[in-house]
Amino acid sequence: MSPVDVLDLRFESAADAVVDGDVATLRSLLAEWEGLIRARSQRSHCATLLHYLGANGVEDFRQKSPRNAVEVAEVLLNAGAEIDTVADLYGGSTTLELAATSLHPQEAGVQLALMETLLAHGADPARKGSLIHSCLACNQLAAAEFLAARGLDLDLPAAAGLGRVPLTRELLSGAAPLSATSLDGSVSPAAQGFLWACAYGHDAVIPLFLDRGMPVETKDRFGQTGLHLAAMNCHRSTIQIILQYGSDIEATNSYGGTVLGQALWSAAHARNSDAFLPVINDLCRVGARIPHSLPPISPEIDRILISWGYYPDPAFDG
Repeated sequence: MSPVDVLDLRFESAADAVVDGDVATLRSLLAEWEGLIRARSQRSHCATLLHYLGANGVEDFRQKSPRNAVEVAEVLLNAGAEIDTVADLYGGSTTLELAATSLHPQEAGVQLALMETLLAHGADPARKGSLIHSCLACNQLAAAEFLAARGLDLDLPAAAGLGRVPLTRELLSGAAPLSATSLDGSVSPAAQGFLWACAYGHDAVIPLFLDRGMPVETKDRFGQTGLHLAAMNCHRSTIQIILQYGSDIEATNSYGGTVLGQALWSAAHARNSDAFLPVINDLCRVGARIPHSLPPISPEIDRILISWGYYPDPAFDG
């Protein structure tokens, strides 16, 4: 067996120990070979063992977070893991950046404690721009709030995405006329703030943008309007506010989905599809057209659609 084969075997076993929370095996492997703590995966991402705690971007079967993630982190860091080592993930990411934007540590209930541990060991939260932006873009609001509470600067998109009304108002007061796009055609910072406010249901923030001229049909890079984003996140009151400003309920995203179509797609792919019942009913009540052919979603949602005049297509093959 060549030295590379030995390294692979030890590293792969150690990576399994990290994501399984098997501290005993991890300590044993680290003690057997002192170079393991600085070794990198021979996979394309070149992650170190510490990166695997981010549960983000590595091989699918290792994208999971153990309940004792903090203990595992302490073992690795005390053994000499470099806190801000970069792996070839998402353009180059540290463990903090991976953990802060990952669903898996959040669902395991360890995300904030793990972030706290990494920061205590000197992780740089501002290494490559706004980590708060990254958290908001990845639907990790709690992680974004956590970072904001630790003093990270809030620009206009971050302030709006976090629902900071006074700060958003202050930042808008000196802003140029609001535009949905930047000069290069990308979503403008102001538009991003408006869209995040819609996505996270910050009802008091939304009028601050619309009253200053932000187009109500502003779209993100996937063609989602604020109304799409509010519907797919079940924010009923937000939907009503945006509709009061004249948003087109039949506007389509880049995939051809209307607001109701997006809500139905989201419901069909959600763990709790019936959480969308009130939103779907509200959209039908204000006249949203029901897509012509739909897969079954849930008995309750199907019943709601039928009550609004939808007749299931028996030929639908999904």
